[in-house]
Amino acid sequence: MPIARQKCAGRPMPQSEFPRSPCDATKLELELVLNAVNEGLCGLDGGGQITFCNDAFLRMTGYGTEEINGMNLRELLGRGRPQGLKYGMEDLDRRPITAPLPIHIVGDVCWRRDGTPFPTEFWMHPLARPLCSTEWLATIHDISERKQAEEKLLFEAALLEAQSETTLDGILVVDADNKVVRTNKQFVVMFEVPSEVLTSREDSILLRHVTERVANPEAFIARVKYLYSHPEEKSHDELSFKNGRTYDRYSSPLIDSKGRNRGRIWYFRDITKRRAAERELRLVQFSLLHASDDVRWVNSQGRVVYANDAACRSLGRSREEILAWSIPDIDPRVTAESWPGVWEMIKARGSITFETEHKTKQGHVFPAEVTANYVEFDGQEYAFALARDITQRKQAEKELRLAQFSLEHASDSVFWIDSGSHIVYVNQAACRSLGRSREELLSLSISDIDPIFPKDGWGAFWKDLKTKLSTSFETQHQTKLGRKFPVEITATYLEFDGKEYSFARCATSPSGSRRRRRCEPRKSAIDSCLSATWREFFALRWRDAFWSVIRPPRTCLAMTSPRRLRASQPWISIIRCLTGERFSKS
Repeated sequence: MPIARQKCAGRPMPQSEFPRSPCDATKLELELVLNAVNEGLCGLDGGGQITFCNDAFLRMTGYGTEEINGMNLRELLGRGRPQGLKYGMEDLDRRPITAPLPIHIVGDVCWRRDGTPFPTEFWMHPLARPLCSTEWLATIHDISERKQAEEKLLFEAALLEAQSETTLDGILVVDADNKVVRTNKQFVVMFEVPSEVLTSREDSILLRHVTERVANPEAFIARVKYLYSHPEEKSHDELSFKNGRTYDRYSSPLIDSKGRNRGRIWYFRDITKRRAAERELRLVQFSLLHASDDVRWVNSQGRVVYANDAACRSLGRSREEILAWSIPDIDPRVTAESWPGVWEMIKARGSITFETEHKTKQGHVFPAEVTANYVEFDGQEYAFALARDITQRKQAEKELRLAQFSLEHASDSVFWIDSGSHIVYVNQAACRSLGRSREELLSLSISDIDPIFPKDGWGAFWKDLKTKLSTSFETQHQTKLGRKFPVEITATYLEFDGKEYSFARCATSPSGSRRRRRCEPRKSAIDSCLSATWREFFALRWRDAFWSVIRPPRTCLAMTSPRRLRASQPWISIIRCLTGERFSKS
C-alpha cells in the first residue's frame, strides 16, 4: 500500500489504525518519517510508474492520493504544462530508467495540477535491493525560493557590474590579504595599468606602478600604509599627478553583514576640469567683486541680489544696505510703477545700454551709464547690470563740444589733412575763404586748392613735416572761381587713432593789400630822403624793382649774402633807419 494512503500524517491516529504487530509498527514508523520530510518523495517501478509518495509530494504537485497511484512520473509532472511547451524530465527519456547510476536534474520546470510551473531539483536513486515493485526512489525539491534568491543575486551582481563599469569613478577593491580582487575599466584607464600588473593581483605591484606617477610619492605611500594599518578608518583627499591632473580619492573599509572586515575599497575620480572651472569661477568672482565699474544682479521684481565693492563705494552704502534696496531706490528716474515696463524692455531686447542717474546715500545725484543683460539661471530671471559713473566723461564731452565749436567758428581757416594729402576736415572759415561747400572740399586734395604746391612734392613735404613736427610757410590758395590769394600756413604733424594727420591753420598773408598799406609810410620817408636825381631815378621803372627787393620779409634780408649786403650798404642804412632792422656784420 502506498504511504500516501495512510491518513495518519498530521493528525491523531484513530484507535482502529494502531499497529497490530511489530512489523506493522516498523512500517508505520517508516511512513511517519517519510511524511515528515519536506522534499517530495516517491517510489518508481521499472517502468517509471509511481508506487508510493509522501505528503510533501502531494502538497508540491497538488494531486490527491488516488490520482497519482500508478501514474507515470514524467507524464504526471508534465500534465499541466501549456500545449506544445517542453518541460523538465527530458533526461528521463534520454537516460534509461534501468541505468545503475543516479539521475540529477537541477532547474527544470514542472507543472502542478492547476497548471502553475515550479522549478525543481530532481534526484533518482536506484535501490540496491528492490522491495516488491519499487526499484527507484525519486526526490523532488521545489527550489522556487532558491531560484528567486539566485535571480535576485544575479540581478544585483549585474547591477553592480554595470554600475562599476559605467561610473566615472575608477574602482579598486583589495581584500584583507592585500590582494586585488576587483578593478573596473575606468581605474585601468585613469592609472594606465598594464595587463601584467592586473594579472598579478598583487597590491604591492600596483602600488609601485601608481607611485611612479603621483607628484608626491612619499605622502602617497605614507597615507596608504596608514589606512592599511587602520582598517576601520575612512579617508577622503586629493591626489596630484606629475602630468598635471588631479584625482579625488575616497577609501572605505569593506564590512559584511556580520561586522567582519573583508578588505578595502578605493574610489578615484578625475576632477582636473572641475578644479580648473572652480579656479576660473573664483577668478570671475574676484574680478566682479573688485571691478572698477558697478556690478549688480537684479531680479525680475527689481530687487538687488548682488552688488560688488565698486557699487558700494559709488552709492555710499554697505552691501547689506544695497541688498535691501530696489532699483527705484537707486535710480530717481525709475519708479515702482515704471519698473515692470523697464524689465519687459530688458527682457525683450536681451541687452540694452542707456544713460540715467544714480543717487547716493547722502542724496548726491550723478550721471551713470548702465548696460543691462537679461539672463536665466536655475529657473530664475535676472538682469546683470554694469553701471559706470560718467561725470568726468560728461565734463570731457562738454569741453570737447566747446573745442569743436571754437574750431568750427575760428576766424582762421583750419584743415585736417591725411598722409595722402586728402582733406578730411575743414571749418567754416575755410569754406568761406575758398568759396566751396564742406562736401566739395572733403573730396579735394592740397594740390586742388594750392596752385603753387607741386603735385609730386607731397611725399617730400610729408617726410620733412614728420621730422620737424611743425613748420610755417607762405603759399597761395585758389578759390572755386579761380581767384588766388596769399596765405601763411602753420602745419603740425599729429597721430590719432593709429593714423597720421597734418593739422593746418591758414591765415591770410600780409603780402597783400594790408602789407602794402603798412609799407606806404616807410616808402614816403625814403622818398623824402633821396635827392631829386634819385627821386627821378626811382620814379622810373627801377623803383618798382627796388620795392620788389625790399618787399620780402625780414628773414629774406637776413639770408642775403655778405657781398650783396656791402654793395647795397646805402640802401640798407636807409631801410635800417626806417624799419629798425638789425643786420649782423657777417
